[in-house]
Amino acid sequence: MLSDFFRINLPYGIMKNDKNEWAAFNREYLPLGFNRNTQEEYFSRSKETPFVFTIYRNLSEALLIKLAKNCEKDKNGKINKIWLYNDYTNPCNNPRREKANWEEYNKKIKLLSNLRIKKENYNY
Repeated sequence: MLSDFFRINLPYGIMKNDKNEWAAFNREYLPLGFNRNTQEEYFSRSKETPFVFTIYRNLSEALLIKLAKNCEKDKNGKINKIWLYNDYTNPCNNPRREKANWEEYNKKIKLLSNLRIKKENYNY
């Protein structure tokens, strides 16, 4: 089902850790590609977080606000988590707005995909 694929494999939002690195999470608040059925098996084999965190050079508060349907801020007022859509704007939930919701979501994914990363994140 498309909604299951969307729910598990595409970003619902992004979150920041205490090192100012960002990672995407799916609708189940798990790493992309994980669902509740695979979560327990994965975590039983590994104590490390399965999220992939990256430092983005040009991820500003203004861009986060532009991307966010909702956001969470830390004690210093800095955004540390955003959600790209909500129940009303979920591209798979509202048949009357499906096309518009997909277009809005795709614009956000394109903006995210154009962000530059800090090269020291990669060890080739």
